[in-house]
This record gives sequence, structure tokens and C-alpha cells, in this order.
Amino acid sequence: DIVDVKSDIQQAREDIVFSKRGKKSQKFNEIIEETKGVRAETEYSDAAGKARGARKGRFSFFIPPSAEDLMGLMYRFMGKGKQGEAHKKFFEDMIAKPLARGIDSINRAKQALRNDYEAIKKEYKDVHNKLKKDSGYNNFTNDVAVRVYLWTKAGMKIPGLSKTDIKNLTDIVKNDPRMLEFANKVSAATKLKDGYIKPEEDWLASSIGLDILNINQTIRRGEYLKEFNDNVAEIFSPENKNKIRALYGDNFVEALEDVIYRVQNGTNRNFGKNRLVNNFMTWINSATGTIMFFNTRSAVLQTISFANFVNFTDNNILAAGKAFANQGQFWKDF
Repeated sequence: DIVDVKSDIQQAREDIVFSKRGKKSQKFNEIIEETKGVRAETEYSDAAGKARGARKGRFSFFIPPSAEDLMGLMYRFMGKGKQGEAHKKFFEDMIAKPLARGIDSINRAKQALRNDYEAIKKEYKDVHNKLKKDSGYNNFTNDVAVRVYLWTKAGMKIPGLSKTDIKNLTDIVKNDPRMLEFANKVSAATKLKDGYIKPEEDWLASSIGLDILNINQTIRRGEYLKEFNDNVAEIFSPENKNKIRALYGDNFVEALEDVIYRVQNGTNRNFGKNRLVNNFMTWINSATGTIMFFNTRSAVLQTISFANFVNFTDNNILAAGKAFANQGQFWKDF
């Protein structure tokens, strides 16, 4: 230990550990060794990780792990100086850039699908205008009838509907040529193998428009984030998470798992069997949309906050005054 000479047995053990790890996982363990002093080949069992990490990270006075975003958590693994720059490059190449590329692909696909749906709405304006109206059967809307038709056509099970409900709702669509064409074009636009997104337990609270948004946000998200997901699975394997828990504490691992879940699924909803929790999260997500709707109305008022950006450097009071004096340019920019 004093002269750092490894015995044959120790070296053989390290070779076994290294061989079962991927290159990315190995590099992450080397970073941990450089910053925390724990040898790269060291592994912790579940119990050891929990025991060692039980008291770690309980006194994070400034920014707790739960308040960090994904890259904010990655900074906790980085060293200082040139070594830290090399660590940062690793996390940027393995985490940040693949994520950025994936999110960009998701956004492009979302916009393309949205454009297709907008074109269908224009072509079938008469059908779209009556989607929210009563279908004439059990107070279900025409929007529900179209969705039930698409799910039935794909052979999907619809929670909460009887066979009679399904037949009557699908007949409404089949007996209306324009509505039937509209439904089939929406199905084709999704480019999904089954023709439409699968119904959730709370499908009745959604609509065709929301289903269209969810297709790329949730269903195809795994395809677009594959590189990111593969890297995360290797770098933050169960074995590596045991080591992280031992060195950084339970709260850190919990925050890491939570932020990765949100990134991978595009939502903060962790569906489980707790009805009260699920109902609360449904309300929170719905409330967020409503609040953002009102925020767009307050955006005009927020533009008066330009004065808050006056500082003592590039936008000092003299520079800001000079810009304001040029009235034509100022109001054009405003």
C-alpha cells in the first residue's frame, strides 16, 4: 500500500472488474477516483452503499441535490482546474450533447406532426368544429367518438367503456363519411405502428389535440433519446449508483434518479398504484397548463421590467439612457 504496488491477486481482481464494465462506466469510475480518492475498481454492495451513504449529504445548506438540474448534478462529480475541464468534457460528450441532440429531434418531430395535424384541421374544418360537441350518445363528445374509433380499429382495450359504449361510439364515426376520413387521416399522420396512442386510465380527460402532443413527448421519446439513455444506463448502472450513494448520500442518488426519470419520460409523473398521489399529480400537471395560459396574458406587463437590467457595467445608467434617447430604435426593439 505504501509504495502502491499491486499484488497478482489484486491485479487479477481489478482486471475482472474492468472487463465487465463498459468504457464509459470505467471512465466514470476513474473520475470518481480522481475526485474522491476511491479506487476505480472498488465496488459496493447495495447494503454497503446504503450504510455508508446514510449520513452523507444531509447538510447541503446552499443548493440541495433535489434543486439541481441534470448537469448541475454532474458538476458534483468534477474536479478542479484542467482535471475538472477534462471531467466536464466527458459529461458534456456523454450526457449533455446526446441529450441536446435528442431533444432537438423531439422538437422537430413535434413541429412536423403539429403541422400535419393543423393541415388536417383546415381540410376538415367542419369536423374539427364539432369535435367538442355532444355526439348524441351518453353525453360523450365527437372527439371521444373519434378516439374510441381509432383505438377500436387498432384492437386496443379502452378502460372504463362497455362493449355497447364502444359499438355506439364507433358507429357514430363510421356513419359520418367526413368524420371517418378525418379519423383515418389523423391516424396516418401519427406514423405509429398501431395507428394511434394507447389510452391511459384517465383518457377521458384528454383529447385528440393532447394525444397528438403526447406522441412525440412520450411514445417516441425513447427513440430520439436512445444515445442519451444508453449512456445513462451504463454510467449510472446499479453498481455505480451504489458507489455514488456511498460517497454522496441517499438524497443525491434520489435526486439523480428523479431528474433522469423526468428527462427520459418528459414528465414529473411517476405512475404507480397510489390513487391519491396520481390524482394529485394529474391536478398539478393540469394546473401548470392553466397557469401558463394566464402567464401569456401577463407577458405584456412583464415587458416594463427592462429597467431591472440596468447594471454598473455594459448596461450602466448612461448606456441605458443613451439607448432610451434614441426613441425610434428603442421602441422598435421594445
